[in-house]
Amino acid sequence: MSGFIVLPAPEIMSAVLYVQDCILCRIHFMNTVRRHPYLTMLVLSTLGLGVFLFLTNPENVPVGILVIPIVLFFFIVFCVIQLFLRRVRLLSSKPRKQRTVALIGASLLTIIVILQSSGGLSGVDIVLLGLIVVVSVLYIDRF
Repeated sequence: MSGFIVLPAPEIMSAVLYVQDCILCRIHFMNTVRRHPYLTMLVLSTLGLGVFLFLTNPENVPVGILVIPIVLFFFIVFCVIQLFLRRVRLLSSKPRKQRTVALIGASLLTIIVILQSSGGLSGVDIVLLGLIVVVSVLYIDRF
């Protein structure tokens, strides 16, 4: 075998190329996650909520576990509002204000969903929550 170069079998070469492609895809995925954290959180929360709702029966689940869809719903609404505010740039370009408004909006919608699911939502509740949100947003926009 002196003087000959032994090349690996084609199967081994294709496996090596597959591993290299996987590593490059993982690097690209991680760069995308770092550049778009709210989009990533939106996709993961939506998938998590879908899987949770598909695989569980609310009648057979302990009460403590029923908090999970509420938290996932909050994350989904927060990310949607955050992405909307970044895209439209309704507020100033300060990320802190955008996060705060997204937090207030997500809290409002989550409280409305909780009240609706418990049967305690009325028109007065919606008006009061709306006024609280308007005052909060005006107060935050002031600074």
